[in-house]
Amino acid sequence: MWHLLLPLIVFSIVAFGAGCAETGACPAGEVRMDGDCVSLSSKIIPVGCRNSFPGGTSLLDWELTVSPTRIESGEPFAATLDGVAVFNEFFVDAAQTVYPGGFQEVNLFDLNATVHVRSGATGDDVSLTLPESIPYECVLSRTECDPSNDLPGVLGDRGNTDCEPEADSNPCGRSVLVPTSTDCAPGGVCADLGKTGPGSPCSDNGFCVTGDLRIELGKASSDYTADSEGEVLFGWADERSGATIDEMPVFEDPTGPIGIRFGIGTFLVAFECTMRAEDSALISFPIEITAR
Repeated sequence: MWHLLLPLIVFSIVAFGAGCAETGACPAGEVRMDGDCVSLSSKIIPVGCRNSFPGGTSLLDWELTVSPTRIESGEPFAATLDGVAVFNEFFVDAAQTVYPGGFQEVNLFDLNATVHVRSGATGDDVSLTLPESIPYECVLSRTECDPSNDLPGVLGDRGNTDCEPEADSNPCGRSVLVPTSTDCAPGGVCADLGKTGPGSPCSDNGFCVTGDLRIELGKASSDYTADSEGEVLFGWADERSGATIDEMPVFEDPTGPIGIRFGIGTFLVAFECTMRAEDSALISFPIEITAR
């Protein structure tokens, strides 16, 4: 009797183990997507920017994350793209000196962070924008608004029928908080950062910046076709893919492949950027050559 049941028992154990593999934890460096474990790679890939602040140019460390399905020679594959637009603490500190009294939040009106495949595959560029988790609010009243109800005018400087008062100074936008602290006492948070004393952020503004301003981007998915061999390189858009910083950006102009339009109070700022990284700094995935 047992010798008849043994194959069934073995099959049940194997099937149960396979089921656990499908729903359990993935190996290090992989994530679960559509029931399968797929590769995951995340890197800081710098972008060089020109902006409408006095001083003009800056280098920012933006984070890119790519999770592709299996990449085989000459075959189509899909990838989930994600990232973070990072304004380094040093840059945010410097910006505090431009705006009287400093600032503790930024009102976002437009953002593009275009992901580009430099080599190893063909596929369209994909623009990551702000996630839906950041709500639209009237800048002054902080009540909910719909950007489709904007009145005629300039982006970031036009009223919205959902906002009260209905004025150019009360546009509909999406705000993010700058990491700050008002602990300016001796031995406090700002003192530990060296940001107290005469002429410091604490003495000038009553608070200090405590870290990078990180703007989470919304995820997107895209389809690609792998080359016959080599590796697929993912990065941000560069000059070859239309991201340029030749001139001082103008807020009213359309936002480029890597660009931001935001407000600090009534002060409107434009950023245009391009990737500043060699192939060795990009996210890479090997192309598998399979026997046919």
